Amino acid sequence: MTIAKVVSTEAPQLNRTAWLGMFFRGLLIALAGGFIVFYTDNFIRLLTVAVGGWLIVSGVITLIPAFRVKDDKRRRNYTLIRSILNIIIGGIAIWMPFAVAATYWVILLFIVAIQLCIAAVLEILIGLRLRSAGLPASGAFVGALISIAIAVILFLAPEFLGELLVKSIGWLIVALGIVFMAYSFRFRNRAKMAFV
Repeated sequence: MTIAKVVSTEAPQLNRTAWLGMFFRGLLIALAGGFIVFYTDNFIRLLTVAVGGWLIVSGVITLIPAFRVKDDKRRRNYTLIRSILNIIIGGIAIWMPFAVAATYWVILLFIVAIQLCIAAVLEILIGLRLRSAGLPASGAFVGALISIAIAVILFLAPEFLGELLVKSIGWLIVALGIVFMAYSFRFRNRAKMAFV
């Protein structure tokens, strides 16, 4: 049997069952979105722990190279401060869902807002340092402006904004899952028509 015959006999089977994988992916995505929408508090706990873990890993990853910077002590110090803050805030974020009751995520949003303000100040200082050295500094200033804008939003309405944002993301994920499932049926019908 030649390779062309093997491919031609297996292709219909692959295309006929491929839609099932797409359908179940869409179903899992829709269920995950439903979990976010209807069990927002549990999702926020999971998200808080995940963000805390990410902050710790990010802090460690930036902390190690910061010790190697020898020529620019200010930049090294800014990076060290930011790394240590990430590790501390990440530890608090992981500890908080297990220690505090229902208000933990509002507190977390305030902590994130404070960290964003500190990061913005450090970014501005790094930008000024880069500008004085004749290097492009616009990225640092844009990052500082974005951090300040997000921090202001978090300070103004943390509880309402947090819940609204999480539920909106949940509904978007549900819609994405439904689109996947609908597209899987379309893919199944095309596969049937192509190999009839």
